[in-house]
Amino acid sequence: MKKILFLFIITILLVAVLGCTSNNQDKTLVAEDVEEEPIDYKIEKIVLSKGFQSLAPNVEVLKKGTRLKLLASPGLLESSGVTIDKITKSGKEINIYVQSLANEEKKQLSTPQILLEINDPIIKKLEEVHFNIISQNYEPISLKLDKNQILNKVYSDFNIEPTSIPSVELTKLKDSFIWNISFDNVFNDEDSKFSLVNLDVAVDANTGEIIESTKDDISTYIDEGVLLDYIPHKALLYKRQHIEKEDEYDSLWIYNIETGDRSNLYTSRYKIHSALFNPDSEHISFIETDESKSDIYVASISDKIAYKITPVNKLQPKLMRWVDNNKLYFMDIDNSGTTLFEYNVDENKSTRKFYLDKTVENFDINDDNILFVEYDKALVNKNIYLTKDGSNLENIGTGFQATFLNNNNIVYLKNIEKEDKNILHIYNADRETEYKDLEHSITNYFKLDDNNIILTKKNSCNNDYILARYNLPEKSATSIANINSDKIFYDSEKAKAYVNLAPPPDKDKHNIIYSIDLNKLNIIDE
Repeated sequence: MKKILFLFIITILLVAVLGCTSNNQDKTLVAEDVEEEPIDYKIEKIVLSKGFQSLAPNVEVLKKGTRLKLLASPGLLESSGVTIDKITKSGKEINIYVQSLANEEKKQLSTPQILLEINDPIIKKLEEVHFNIISQNYEPISLKLDKNQILNKVYSDFNIEPTSIPSVELTKLKDSFIWNISFDNVFNDEDSKFSLVNLDVAVDANTGEIIESTKDDISTYIDEGVLLDYIPHKALLYKRQHIEKEDEYDSLWIYNIETGDRSNLYTSRYKIHSALFNPDSEHISFIETDESKSDIYVASISDKIAYKITPVNKLQPKLMRWVDNNKLYFMDIDNSGTTLFEYNVDENKSTRKFYLDKTVENFDINDDNILFVEYDKALVNKNIYLTKDGSNLENIGTGFQATFLNNNNIVYLKNIEKEDKNILHIYNADRETEYKDLEHSITNYFKLDDNNIILTKKNSCNNDYILARYNLPEKSATSIANINSDKIFYDSEKAKAYVNLAPPPDKDKHNIIYSIDLNKLNIIDE
């Protein structure tokens, strides 16, 4: 009796296993005793994809209804293209017959993507339908290691921390298949200073063997710290952050680009909020903050002596701009409004210029014109004003990060909410123009000269940024390189970028300042 029961259970299990099918299959044969009914279909598009996200044959339902849209992939092939011979229905099975094209001159490795529409109603319960890809004249290529497995192996073997998606290609070398992987701007964990490198690796797709690898340093370590200001081709101004027991404080440093020397200008007991060189690079202004107040200082670079210039009456300076070598404007800001002051270095004297009944987010100066953005935490695009005396205000538009480009043009960013991207807006008394990238959002900009602006644009597909030059007279943008930060200082003569980046989060490191050789980074053609 037990033997009979055992044989019965085995029989039931075999029937269950044989009866199970996958919703997306690759079959070379269809049972001859089952009648197949032709289905009307239309091929909308065929793409020989190089993404290699999925190597196995599969069918994805994109749109349900009377007009069913499918995305069919016959798997990894070496061909010049594919076509569909026919599509049939057999019970709850939908069979897609795919043929590979074999033009020897155009053969390539790809995972073809076939977008098609089926007009016939297939079955009421679509979830019960099984889609099968029937290969007519080919066998899909099978690899032991797919794209994700290869990437994880490279991350582990080379101790790298990618900041963006690498470039991945699959090639055939005689009878072997090779994954070719290129990383840009990755942290090198084997280096105690976390240098940035470009890494190229070739890996056997079936054995996982590293066939070849090259690692190219693209950065020069400058120091730990956060960049604050820059004199083109000459010097960087930055702060270092210190922690001693329970105390946290900052120090102010200058890096000489020409000699590579670093010098400590000032050590605070508190935090340094911001700092600026004056135009002739003889003085530095900076704002120091603690939990309850802020103070503004001016320091002579030559003698490294800092003087507090905050006027009395418990002012809270928050913003500052140098007018010329001798005059510094700074703003005292509270909840009710903003007061503009002028400090004269030679006279060591501060004078009140005017009061605004608005809270200022940022400001800029050109001759006797003052440009400012009104703070409003509820808005991305804020009111932008021009004034000479604080009383007569001209509203020139809405946006953020407004600056003077030259005597005739004002530049600011403007957010297009429905597109979730920022555009560059150029305001002129005679005309206004905009630069809008169709694919990317502009996250930052700075003036290169009177006719050129350097832009950083968010590359949403790759978690990095595109550095580009926008020419006003030509109204065109030219890409320079892919970078991994939108807060940079750019040296056009030496083709270098200065950035501060945080190394991998599991490492006990502060921000590190690097000089990056832009000639070694990928250039994106737009």
